[in-house]
Amino acid sequence: MSDSAPNDREPRVNPDSPSPIGLPQLTLMMLKVGATGFGLGMVGVLQQEVVTRRSWLSQEEFADGVALANLLPGPIATDVAVYVGYKLRGWRGAALSLIALLAPAFAIMVGLTIAYLRYGRAPHVQGLFAGLNAAVAALVVAVAYRIARSSLKSAAEGGLVCAAFGALLLHANLVVLMLACGVIGALLLAPQRKSET
Repeated sequence: MSDSAPNDREPRVNPDSPSPIGLPQLTLMMLKVGATGFGLGMVGVLQQEVVTRRSWLSQEEFADGVALANLLPGPIATDVAVYVGYKLRGWRGAALSLIALLAPAFAIMVGLTIAYLRYGRAPHVQGLFAGLNAAVAALVVAVAYRIARSSLKSAAEGGLVCAAFGALLLHANLVVLMLACGVIGALLLAPQRKSET
């Protein structure tokens, strides 16, 4: 990661705008992501908002956050949102990002749980969930492709991705795989990255 995280009194400044990123802006954006993102696809929505639309973080900074989030337990989208909030506005930004991201999902989930308990056995509802599973699988593939396309810089990195994917298909332990890829990257890929900058 390129910069150290700012503290609460020194917000990250959008290079395309003279004004700093305010806590209300950050909170509203996270509420939007929380209300419109689904599962791992939420990472893609977050990337669109933070990197593509607003240029608050670079693609590399965002990819670093995704990599860190993968090392942590819990939902990856929540971890990435906390990283983004902290990177932009320190601890207050991290806390507000977490609350704002989870609030829409919490409210919607309570409503859907009540509806599911009443109507979940109906055949049409079962079909609906089968269709949603297919959409979630497509979202996961699309997010992975988008992050890989912008993050991979060499054939060696692409080879490491293929090897890691093969290991996952063989049911490798995810924590061990992440640590192994990190060690391989530190030993073999760091010199390549340095020569490219």
